[in-house]
Amino acid sequence: MRTALYVIWFLIPSFFFLMALWSQLEKLSGRQKKENAEDFFKQGIFVLGCVLFAALIETYSLDFVTNAIFQGMVPKGVLQVLLLPLILFIAAKLLGPSQELRIGKAPRPSERKVQSKPRKGAKS
Repeated sequence: MRTALYVIWFLIPSFFFLMALWSQLEKLSGRQKKENAEDFFKQGIFVLGCVLFAALIETYSLDFVTNAIFQGMVPKGVLQVLLLPLILFIAAKLLGPSQELRIGKAPRPSERKVQSKPRKGAKS
């Protein structure tokens, strides 16, 4: 189970790095840029850091936590599966969003004139 878990964990940041590479290649080929390669790369670094931290915790201290806190009531496999999402959640809360979202100037309401068209079959 450990090998399958690590493969899945390391596929997640690999996906972000591949998306960054794809976006960068599209940018170099002259196509219209749809995604931001730097954002994908930053997200990949973040997830890779969380995966490495989760792997360290799983390797060196998960057995201790399982025995000390849960005393065998929760299987180790469940804790292994929940470890990465928990670390991602905590890291996201600690580091916060990458940029603060702000709404600049509110758009003007449209000033379309409603033109009523006569319906088919209606008497004029």
